[in-house]
This record gives sequence, structure tokens and C-alpha cells, in this order.
Amino acid sequence: MNTFKKAGDFVYHSLSEAERDRLTTALRQAVASLYGDQCDDWLCALGNKSAEPDYIDEEEEVNQEHVRIMCREIARIMRDCEPYEWDRIMDGGFGTFDRRVSSLFEKVVPVDYDPELDRQGDLFLFW
Repeated sequence: MNTFKKAGDFVYHSLSEAERDRLTTALRQAVASLYGDQCDDWLCALGNKSAEPDYIDEEEEVNQEHVRIMCREIARIMRDCEPYEWDRIMDGGFGTFDRRVSSLFEKVVPVDYDPELDRQGDLFLFW
């Protein structure tokens, strides 16, 4: 399994119910914008990193599997973000929980994360 998937799953399982609810709400708004007028700031921030939630159909209700997948996507793009981009993604997805959740990602996504090595299976994640 890819490092970002493991990291995303770790973060997902570490989220409180309130944090999951906040991310679920953010995903609902992003999906509505994705298939509507695309005015959601969080969606734009995700789109800049090719991490928009286009895996959710327009008529589909956002569920916990979607939330888990978004945690994986955020882990995947984390090390490719400038600080202002990361703050925008954390704030848009997690609101007042952004600092705690950001620290979870910091804990498990390697600083020298290389997606190419990850695809080859040469990078391992331990926590």
C-alpha cells in the first residue's frame, strides 16, 4: 500500500467525530461547487494540487469512505504544498481543528516523501 494511503488512513482513524463531521461538511460543499459554479475556496485549493473530490458523483451522499479517501489525497499532496497552500487546505477542510489535524499529517508523512518511490514500493512508513 502506498505511503500516502497509510498516512491518510492513520489520520482518518485519528480524527475525532467533530473533525470528521467538519471534513464531511467541507466535502459536501466542495462537491456541490464541483458540479455547480465552482466558487468554493477549499475546492479551488484542492484543484490547484489535482486533489479535488471528483471521485464523488453529483447525486451521491458524502460518506465516511469519501472522507477517508480525502485524508489520503491530502497526505499525497502535503509535501508539494507551499505553507500558504497547506494552511488554506487545512482551514478549508478542518476549520478550527486545522492545527491538530495538520500535526497528525506532519507526524506520518515523511519530510522527504517522494511519490515516485512510493509507487515503486521502495518507501515505507512506520509509526
